[in-house]
Amino acid sequence: MHPPNFVQKYIKILLKYMVYIVVYFLVLWYKYVVILYRIEMGEQKMEDNYSKAYKEVIEVLNFVPKESVDKIPQTMIDTFKAKMDKDYDFKVDINKRFEEQDLLDETKAIFANIFRDYWATPYQKERIEAKEKYDRQKIEEEKREKYNTDNLFNNRKAKIVEEETKEYINNNLPIEIKKEKFYEKWAKFLKNFLKIGRGK
Repeated sequence: MHPPNFVQKYIKILLKYMVYIVVYFLVLWYKYVVILYRIEMGEQKMEDNYSKAYKEVIEVLNFVPKESVDKIPQTMIDTFKAKMDKDYDFKVDINKRFEEQDLLDETKAIFANIFRDYWATPYQKERIEAKEKYDRQKIEEEKREKYNTDNLFNNRKAKIVEEETKEYINNNLPIEIKKEKFYEKWAKFLKNFLKIGRGK
């Protein structure tokens, strides 16, 4: 004896959901592995870039007024000197302004932090910190929207329900769409027109 038709239907639906869930978790696992790999590889590249950036910072500081350099803690400068890539060839082009120098992004980030922490006025420091806070909040908001699990599952459920509804209609409702030919439409129009005319 076979189970009733509706039981088979629900078993199919349940299996379909299970397949979606398994695929979803496989995709998540794959993304996790890829992210770990990228982080691992990125850390190596980041270390290389920072050692080069430290060299650039030390070279640029040679052209900064002594009273400004003295505001930076000596331990920080010593750290830059100890961790810099001594083989990296970087020279400051004295014909270009600071903004025009060909610096790594990491170097620019280091100088941004030095400016914020040691060279900025209290007003400038307050404005910079407010902007950084705003940027962090914006990034967190975007992450929350992008990775909101409720939205992920709701979108999938809506698609599944829509597909099941279409499948149910196609399989269970005997709909025959009959196209009327032009002369049939015209005859129907005349009949309706004459009925309206007789009714008056």
